[in-house]
Parts: sequence; C-alpha cells; structure tokens
Amino acid sequence: MAHIKSIVVGKGSYGSIGDVTVRTVGGSVIASQKIGRKGGLSTLNQVLHQVRLANVMRGYTELNLSAPNGRGMYQAFPDRPEGLTNANMFMRYNYAKPEVYALTQTKEEAARDLLVPAPFVVTRGTLPSIGSLFTLVQETETTPAYIVTPVTSITPGPQTTMGSFYEALSEALEALGAEIRQGDTLTMFVMSYKPTGAPATKIFAPQLVVDLASEETLPSYMERLSDGHLAFDLSELLGVSGFDFDFAPVLGRNSVNGYQVSNSEFTDNMLTSDAYLDHYGSEKELEAALSYGYRDDPFLQQGFSF
Repeated sequence: MAHIKSIVVGKGSYGSIGDVTVRTVGGSVIASQKIGRKGGLSTLNQVLHQVRLANVMRGYTELNLSAPNGRGMYQAFPDRPEGLTNANMFMRYNYAKPEVYALTQTKEEAARDLLVPAPFVVTRGTLPSIGSLFTLVQETETTPAYIVTPVTSITPGPQTTMGSFYEALSEALEALGAEIRQGDTLTMFVMSYKPTGAPATKIFAPQLVVDLASEETLPSYMERLSDGHLAFDLSELLGVSGFDFDFAPVLGRNSVNGYQVSNSEFTDNMLTSDAYLDHYGSEKELEAALSYGYRDDPFLQQGFSF
C-alpha cells in the first residue's frame, strides 16, 4: 500500500490501473495491489485443515440423511449457544476428538462424498448417556449382528406387546441408574462399514417412541438371546448383512424447558478397519495434501510504494 503524488494520479482519484486499485482516503491517494479471487495455492496448514474437514462434514451430512426427512441432526445440540448451528457444534466437538480429527481425504475422495467410518460425537445434551447400557454383538458366519438391550424379563411371542417391552426397559434402566418416560424417543444411530477393503459406510437411525400402553406386538427383529437378553437383529432391522457395525444410542425427551437429549457418540469398533487405517497417519495426510497442492513459503505482497 502506498501514498501517491503524481500528475497522472491526483487528489480525488479512484478506480483501477492494471492490477492496482486507487482510492482517496482523508485527502490522500492510496494505491494497493488487487487480491484476486483465486490467490493461488493454499499454505500447508490451510490444506491440512481442508483434508481433515472433509470427513467430518460428510459424517454430519450422512447423519442428517439417516432420517426420512433428512433432518436426523435437528435436535443433536439443543443447548447450543445462540448463533451456532447444529453443524457448527458437530464440527466443534469432532474437531476436538483426535480419533476423528486425524482422518484425511484426498480431493478426489471428497468429491465422491466418501465417508470413512469414525467414532463421531453425535449429540450433546443434559440427559444422562445411555450408551453403556446397550451392547453390540458383531455378525459372524452363523449369527447376525445384534444390539443387546438390558431387558431380560420379556419373551417374544404373539401376546407380547411393545407396551410390555417399554415397561420392562423402564425397569431395567432404572436399576442401572437411568430412566425413560412416556413419549421419550430412543434413537439408535447405527453405522455399517466393511472391516476390510475400501470404505462402504452407511448410517441408519431406527427410532422407537415410548408408549407404555401400546398393544402393538413385538416386531420380528426383536429376539431373546441365549443369555436371556432381548436384542435387535440388525440384519433384519436394517436389511443389510456382511458388514461390521457401530452404534450411538440417544434418548430424547420433550420438557417444559425445551427438548433434551442424552450425550452420545459412536464407539471405537471401526478403529481397526481397513477404511479407518488407510485414512489415518502422516502418509495419508501427505497424500491428501498433495492432491490439493500447497505452497511451503508463501510471499504475500499487500501493496506498492512509489
């Protein structure tokens, strides 16, 4: 930036000469170099931010799309500060989680809307977390994958109702220091992924609405396991097989103080998968950065002197 005194450029001048912009400020004529819309390659730190951001953003998008209305994350952070969106909060929490932040995607992978399985933080709220009260059993050659509930007092049959299941679940959770109430929602965010090979990740969000008076019979995907626990057969519930799974159960509740949710995040089952390991570490980070290109020692010139 420079102050100018010349015959060609005098007081009151404004406009452009080539790549120089001229304007008059406080009686002085100032010239500065234009900064184009495309300022060339980004710095390495800027590119590293971009290649890490891609998978987090895709995770948020897929979680949203897991609901039929495309708003699966609508109440994910109900107590967020004013002016911040659910997407803002999702980025904030997941950028603070090393296992998520460390994953990188190349420019080509991001363009394909690739999702690498990761232990994303899904919700943050004021209700107690219920994640540890449910367990997941992976699929084997002879058995499907299950989400196992703490309920042991229910035997599926033609006379067994969903109302009796909710009552049993309420009693089981109360014994474990938690609770569900009439009208609560129980959402099971489920992530399917291939344990080997390239990423083939999908997120589902089956949801139950607690109705203690429901006369509806138990669906066929609810089974009693050999240890007595009632479980959800994921292959039948989601219509998929041949995948490994991870899950993040969320309790939701309407209250006089607004909508409330429990804290939830996916566990770390996927950390040993090929898809995760192939996108983790310094080698993949460099590959991703090179796919965008970057400059090592940028020189930024803000103006000229005359």
